[in-house]
Amino acid sequence: MFRDTISILHDHWQGLREGNLPPFRSEISPREIPAVLDTLFILEHLSTGDTRVRIAGMTLCEMMGMEMRGLAPEVFFTDAAQAGFSDILQAVLDGPEIAELRLGARDRLGNEGLLRMVLLPLRSDFGDVSRIIGCVDRAPAGLKAPVRFDIFEADVRPLRRERTVGFAEAQAGFAPALRSIKGNGAGGAPRRSGYLKVVS
Repeated sequence: MFRDTISILHDHWQGLREGNLPPFRSEISPREIPAVLDTLFILEHLSTGDTRVRIAGMTLCEMMGMEMRGLAPEVFFTDAAQAGFSDILQAVLDGPEIAELRLGARDRLGNEGLLRMVLLPLRSDFGDVSRIIGCVDRAPAGLKAPVRFDIFEADVRPLRRERTVGFAEAQAGFAPALRSIKGNGAGGAPRRSGYLKVVS
Protein backbone atom coordinates (compact mmCIF):
# COMPACT_ATOMS: atom_id res chain seq x y z
CA MET A 1 0.00 0.00 0.00
CA PHE A 2 1.32 3.44 -0.94
CA ARG A 3 2.20 5.73 1.95
CA ASP A 4 3.15 9.33 1.37
CA THR A 5 6.50 10.61 2.58
CA ILE A 6 5.07 12.90 5.25
CA SER A 7 3.24 10.00 6.91
CA ILE A 8 6.37 7.84 6.75
CA LEU A 9 8.54 10.51 8.39
CA HIS A 10 5.90 11.38 10.95
CA ASP A 11 5.39 7.76 11.98
CA HIS A 12 9.16 7.18 12.34
CA TRP A 13 9.49 10.32 14.47
CA GLN A 14 6.39 9.47 16.51
CA GLY A 15 7.72 6.00 17.30
CA LEU A 16 10.88 7.50 18.83
CA ARG A 17 9.16 9.98 21.13
CA GLU A 18 9.30 9.83 24.93
CA GLY A 19 5.99 11.17 26.21
CA ASN A 20 5.79 14.87 25.35
CA LEU A 21 9.50 15.04 24.48
CA PRO A 22 10.73 14.90 20.88
CA PRO A 23 13.25 12.22 19.89
CA PHE A 24 17.00 12.80 19.76
CA ARG A 25 18.60 13.67 16.44
CA SER A 26 20.87 10.63 16.81
CA GLU A 27 17.85 8.31 16.96
CA ILE A 28 16.70 9.13 13.42
CA SER A 29 17.53 6.15 11.19
CA PRO A 30 17.78 6.88 7.45
CA ARG A 31 17.63 3.14 6.75
CA GLU A 32 14.08 3.05 8.11
CA ILE A 33 12.80 5.92 5.94
CA PRO A 34 14.44 5.48 2.50
CA ALA A 35 11.40 6.81 0.63
CA VAL A 36 11.73 10.16 2.42
CA LEU A 37 15.42 10.89 1.93
CA ASP A 38 15.19 12.77 -1.39
CA THR A 39 12.92 15.46 0.06
CA LEU A 40 14.06 15.32 3.69
CA PHE A 41 15.90 18.14 5.47
CA ILE A 42 17.35 18.68 8.93
CA LEU A 43 17.76 22.17 10.35
CA GLU A 44 20.00 23.27 13.22
CA HIS A 45 19.19 26.27 15.39
CA LEU A 46 22.47 28.06 16.20
CA SER A 47 21.29 31.25 17.89
CA THR A 48 18.37 33.65 17.91
CA GLY A 49 17.38 34.28 14.32
CA ASP A 50 20.03 31.92 12.95
CA THR A 51 18.89 28.47 11.79
CA ARG A 52 20.76 26.57 9.08
CA VAL A 53 20.15 23.61 6.79
CA ARG A 54 22.42 20.74 7.80
CA ILE A 55 21.01 18.02 5.52
CA ALA A 56 18.90 18.39 2.38
CA GLY A 57 17.80 15.62 0.01
CA MET A 58 18.79 15.60 -3.65
CA THR A 59 15.27 16.15 -5.02
CA LEU A 60 14.74 19.09 -2.68
CA CYS A 61 18.05 20.68 -3.74
CA GLU A 62 17.16 20.17 -7.41
CA MET A 63 13.76 21.78 -6.83
CA MET A 64 15.43 24.77 -5.16
CA GLY A 65 18.08 24.96 -7.90
CA MET A 66 21.00 25.01 -5.44
CA GLU A 67 22.89 23.07 -2.79
CA MET A 68 21.06 23.88 0.44
CA ARG A 69 23.57 22.79 3.09
CA GLY A 70 24.64 25.69 5.29
CA LEU A 71 21.95 28.07 4.03
CA ALA A 72 19.10 29.58 6.01
CA PRO A 73 15.92 27.56 5.36
CA GLU A 74 14.02 30.76 4.60
CA VAL A 75 15.52 30.57 1.09
CA PHE A 76 12.93 27.83 0.37
CA PHE A 77 10.35 30.63 0.40
CA THR A 78 9.35 33.77 -1.46
CA ASP A 79 10.32 37.10 0.08
CA ALA A 80 6.74 37.63 1.25
CA ALA A 81 6.65 34.28 3.11
CA GLN A 82 10.06 34.31 4.79
CA ALA A 83 9.12 36.20 7.96
CA GLY A 84 6.13 33.94 8.56
CA PHE A 85 8.25 30.83 8.09
CA SER A 86 10.80 32.15 10.58
CA ASP A 87 8.00 32.54 13.15
CA ILE A 88 6.89 28.96 12.54
CA LEU A 89 10.43 27.62 13.00
CA GLN A 90 10.70 29.46 16.31
CA ALA A 91 7.35 28.07 17.48
CA VAL A 92 8.45 24.52 16.64
CA LEU A 93 11.64 24.96 18.65
CA ASP A 94 10.17 26.88 21.58
CA GLY A 95 7.08 24.72 22.17
CA PRO A 96 8.28 22.30 21.19
CA GLU A 97 5.50 21.97 18.64
CA ILE A 98 5.01 20.40 15.25
CA ALA A 99 3.90 22.22 12.12
CA GLU A 100 2.12 21.00 9.02
CA LEU A 101 2.21 23.56 6.20
CA ARG A 102 0.12 23.83 3.07
CA LEU A 103 2.31 25.42 0.44
CA GLY A 104 2.00 26.88 -3.00
CA ALA A 105 5.05 26.33 -5.22
CA ARG A 106 5.95 28.68 -8.07
CA ASP A 107 8.80 28.35 -10.55
CA ARG A 108 10.67 31.05 -12.48
CA LEU A 109 8.23 30.71 -15.41
CA GLY A 110 5.19 31.29 -13.22
CA ASN A 111 4.02 27.66 -13.17
CA GLU A 112 2.34 26.72 -9.91
CA GLY A 113 1.63 23.64 -7.81
CA LEU A 114 0.52 22.59 -4.33
CA LEU A 115 2.37 20.52 -1.77
CA ARG A 116 2.74 19.97 1.98
CA MET A 117 5.62 20.29 4.39
CA VAL A 118 5.99 18.94 7.90
CA LEU A 119 8.36 20.26 10.59
CA LEU A 120 9.13 18.03 13.58
CA PRO A 121 11.33 19.04 16.55
CA LEU A 122 14.38 17.02 17.63
CA ARG A 123 16.67 17.10 20.65
CA SER A 124 20.43 17.37 20.32
CA ASP A 125 22.71 15.00 22.22
CA PHE A 126 22.73 17.59 25.02
CA GLY A 127 18.93 17.37 25.37
CA ASP A 128 18.05 20.83 24.05
CA VAL A 129 15.48 21.19 21.29
CA SER A 130 17.70 22.74 18.62
CA ARG A 131 17.05 20.57 15.56
CA ILE A 132 14.10 20.25 13.20
CA ILE A 133 13.52 17.39 10.78
CA GLY A 134 11.10 17.85 7.93
CA CYS A 135 10.18 16.96 4.38
CA VAL A 136 7.85 17.88 1.56
CA ASP A 137 5.47 15.26 0.27
CA ARG A 138 6.25 15.55 -3.44
CA ALA A 139 7.72 17.78 -6.14
CA PRO A 140 4.82 19.26 -8.13
CA ALA A 141 4.92 18.01 -11.72
CA GLY A 142 5.95 20.39 -14.46
CA LEU A 143 7.81 22.92 -12.31
CA LYS A 144 11.28 24.03 -13.35
CA ALA A 145 14.00 25.00 -10.89
CA PRO A 146 14.32 27.22 -9.06
CA VAL A 147 11.04 26.77 -7.18
CA ARG A 148 10.00 28.88 -4.21
CA PHE A 149 7.18 28.34 -1.74
CA ASP A 150 4.37 30.49 -0.37
CA ILE A 151 2.55 29.54 2.82
CA PHE A 152 -1.19 29.07 2.39
CA GLU A 153 -1.89 27.66 5.84
CA ALA A 154 0.04 26.41 8.87
CA ASP A 155 -1.27 24.03 11.51
CA VAL A 156 1.08 24.43 14.50
CA ARG A 157 0.25 22.37 17.56
CA PRO A 158 1.84 21.18 20.82
CA LEU A 159 3.28 17.67 21.00
CA ARG A 160 0.74 16.67 23.65
CA ARG A 161 -2.03 17.09 21.06
CA GLU A 162 -0.21 15.27 18.28
CA ARG A 163 -2.32 12.98 16.16
CA THR A 164 -1.21 9.39 15.75
CA VAL A 165 -2.78 8.67 12.36
CA GLY A 166 -0.70 10.85 10.05
CA PHE A 167 -1.79 13.70 7.84
CA ALA A 168 -4.60 14.30 5.40
CA GLU A 169 -3.87 14.70 1.71
CA ALA A 170 -3.64 18.21 0.31
CA GLN A 171 -6.82 19.18 -1.51
CA ALA A 172 -6.93 20.61 -5.00
CA GLY A 173 -8.00 24.21 -5.18
CA PHE A 174 -6.75 25.02 -1.70
CA ALA A 175 -7.09 28.77 -1.15
CA PRO A 176 -4.90 30.98 1.05
CA ALA A 177 -6.25 31.79 4.48
CA LEU A 178 -5.32 34.94 6.39
CA ARG A 179 -4.53 34.20 10.02
CA SER A 180 -2.60 35.88 12.81
CA ILE A 181 0.76 34.57 13.96
CA LYS A 182 1.29 33.59 17.59
CA GLY A 183 4.16 35.25 19.41
CA ASN A 184 4.44 38.63 17.67
CA GLY A 185 4.99 40.50 20.91
CA ALA A 186 2.61 41.88 23.50
CA GLY A 187 0.56 44.91 22.66
CA GLY A 188 1.65 45.22 19.06
CA ALA A 189 0.12 44.46 15.70
CA PRO A 190 1.22 41.25 14.01
CA ARG A 191 4.56 41.66 12.29
CA ARG A 192 3.14 40.34 9.05
CA SER A 193 -0.47 39.87 8.12
CA GLY A 194 -0.21 36.13 7.98
CA TYR A 195 -1.34 33.22 5.95
CA LEU A 196 -1.02 31.22 9.12
CA LYS A 197 -3.46 29.43 11.33
CA VAL A 198 -2.12 28.49 14.75
CA VAL A 199 -3.91 25.80 16.70
CA SER A 200 -3.24 26.31 20.41
